[in-house]
Amino acid sequence: MTAFSTSDLPTGDRACTTVEQVVAWGTEVLRVNNPTEKFVRVAGNPAENRVQFGNGVDSDNTQNVQCVCVFKEDPTTVGLSLPAWKTVAALNSAPIPTALK
Repeated sequence: MTAFSTSDLPTGDRACTTVEQVVAWGTEVLRVNNPTEKFVRVAGNPAENRVQFGNGVDSDNTQNVQCVCVFKEDPTTVGLSLPAWKTVAALNSAPIPTALK
């Protein structure tokens, strides 16, 4: 897992002040650290990136940011009474990039 401490969060004008901003920031960290990690959603379909982060305009002209993370479950947590976020397996152990702090 990418190690995390609250001191790693961006500060000043880049500070995350909402859960939405923390999710977007965390997705960007994982995307930068895992640019080639892929999975196949349905057998026979092409591989997709496990972490996707992007922005653009949708059909009603609304600007959006999209954050997608597809994690493997840690098999050692199966059957345990844990919340879903505690069952996530590590993508890798890369540190948070300095540019994202």
